[in-house]
Amino acid sequence: MCTLGSPRVGDPVFVRAFDAKLSGRSLRYVNGNDLVTHLPLPIGYQHVGAERCIAPDGSVSSGVPAFAHVSRALVGEPGALLEVIDGLSRGAPASAHTFLLDHMPKAYAVWMWNDYHANQ
Repeated sequence: MCTLGSPRVGDPVFVRAFDAKLSGRSLRYVNGNDLVTHLPLPIGYQHVGAERCIAPDGSVSSGVPAFAHVSRALVGEPGALLEVIDGLSRGAPASAHTFLLDHMPKAYAVWMWNDYHANQ
């Protein structure tokens, strides 16, 4: 089973049961720019599955995003989001921003395939 950009989904009891049942058969792909993967706060909630982190260059590893990468997502995106909202209010944005494009299922599919192929 593979999840894409999943939030934290369960309490510690659920996570232990999930990971015991699907150990070695569950991967959680995380795009470090995706704020959803950092929610809800880790108070009572945890992630399931083995994490595969997608870096800004598209490479995939078992590491976690660097703090600078996460903070850029938290601080840098509102300006880009405002540009998209402004463009939509005028009829259509001039172009889609990277923070939207790299969260498309097609992007996740390419990264997952590349990760799978690299680990065969």
